[in-house]
Amino acid sequence: TEWSTVALIDIDLATTPQGYEFVAPTDINIVRMKNRFVVQFLSRTSGSRGSFFIDELAAGRIRTNADIVQIFALSANAILAEMRDLALEIVPIQATLQSFTFLAPQTVRLVVILQAIEGTVIASLDVVT
Repeated sequence: TEWSTVALIDIDLATTPQGYEFVAPTDINIVRMKNRFVVQFLSRTSGSRGSFFIDELAAGRIRTNADIVQIFALSANAILAEMRDLALEIVPIQATLQSFTFLAPQTVRLVVILQAIEGTVIASLDVVT
């Protein structure tokens, strides 16, 4: 099975007097944190790197809403643990699957919120197998 991914990772969530507002990320370390997570999440497993979410999607084993939620949680937790072990500048403390949409039989859009002490960012990922 051929697969490719498109990641739209260019928004940040900022607190304003009116509530929350989407803005371009300004802290380079927040951007790096988001990019590291996205690259890991969208990569096939290889040794201790990558995410088995992509492996499962490419193998056709993600078919239901429950499959997406369960496999996302397992994959995200493994990536977060690895990022903590690397002692990076900023490490996300939580990755939340805000929403997902099946765009086509082999395409899913995930909206992920990464929370760190230093800030929160949103990554919108279109994953195509």
